[in-house]
Amino acid sequence: MPAYMLGSKKPRIHPTAVLAPNSTIIGDVVIGPRTSIWPGAVIRGDYGYIRIGSDCSIQDNVVIHCSAEDPTIIGDGVTVAHSAVVHACRVGDECLIGVGAIIFDGARIGKHSILGVGSTVLGGARIPPRSVAVGAPAKIIRRATDKDVRLIKESYRAYVEMGRRYATSGVYKKPVFLGD
Repeated sequence: MPAYMLGSKKPRIHPTAVLAPNSTIIGDVVIGPRTSIWPGAVIRGDYGYIRIGSDCSIQDNVVIHCSAEDPTIIGDGVTVAHSAVVHACRVGDECLIGVGAIIFDGARIGKHSILGVGSTVLGGARIPPRSVAVGAPAKIIRRATDKDVRLIKESYRAYVEMGRRYATSGVYKKPVFLGD
């Protein structure tokens, strides 16, 4: 689970975060408490910076990148499902980003929102809080219900527990910084 410095940019990873051994974290990246980074995820803070909050699940093969103009900021309690791409945008607290979804530069996803499987949020687009958006380009199809918000919370809490299980079983070790 290498975490790489890039010049003076060094990832800062909370000690309770859980990282898969084959995830890659490079440069100006901050990862919050109890966040789990799963196999094959790439988080690259080279042009700008990336901030990932607490209790997040960054699942298998997710790519998170930034630009010089736009950082990537992911709030607390966010699930980013398998193979999603989160690029130079902002995702509010307690959101669920579906499998294979793509979010482009300057886009903003509001708190308690769900982005459907394979959906694409175009650059600069805004998804308001408590929205369910699907399609390419993503369109809001309805307001997120209380049941949807419970589903989001159940998702990230389940992955916090799963990350804890991986960490305490010895499957994942603490990060190794290359280039120190």
